Amino acid sequence: MARTLDGARRALHRQLVRERITDFLRPHSTTRRVLDLGCGNSPYAHLFPNRMCLDIRRKPGAAVVADAHALPFADDCLDTILSTEMLEHTLEPQRIVDEIRRVLRPGGRVLLTTRFIFPLHDVPGDYYRFTNYALAHLFRGWSSVQVEAEATTLETIGILLHRLTMQAELRAQRLVRPALLVVAKLIGRLDWLMIRQYGDGARTRPVPEMLVSGWHVAGTK
Repeated sequence: MARTLDGARRALHRQLVRERITDFLRPHSTTRRVLDLGCGNSPYAHLFPNRMCLDIRRKPGAAVVADAHALPFADDCLDTILSTEMLEHTLEPQRIVDEIRRVLRPGGRVLLTTRFIFPLHDVPGDYYRFTNYALAHLFRGWSSVQVEAEATTLETIGILLHRLTMQAELRAQRLVRPALLVVAKLIGRLDWLMIRQYGDGARTRPVPEMLVSGWHVAGTK
């Protein structure tokens, strides 16, 4: 039973978060040289096999150990930078974005993901959450930038429920956790209930989604 539940939890996590990021990155998959900025455990290595892994801590596969606030590269020297789930863990996000822009060649691309409506994670190094408006501001002056929602409002609620099963101890958890995982998986299918959503309490400013778990950013210098 425990193995079955663990397998279900892993599968659900991949579907709700990891697979969404994979779907965003897959069209940009390449065998060309890519800087994987804040690579961690390199979950998307299969899409970028010729990546150069940079992390602030020495770990297996990290070819460069450095702080992303001061990248150890010359100006205009890289074609593509990948940065997944790092920006919210940095003390000066604008400095990070500016450093990415500095080392990219003209026309170079950054592929970045980060969190918005999401629980605390990897504490104490969890500092920021970003709206799409904040990301547009951070990337102001770029040639182009596209910011896409990772999930719908109800899918985001499902992601939050899933994280609850991962990060909380629950009463009667052997019964409660499977039930929450089922709800987390199914709630996103109720999007048809949503007629319109607003970005203000007076309901005067419609928005595509008022809750978003995270954002996928594709920027061109």
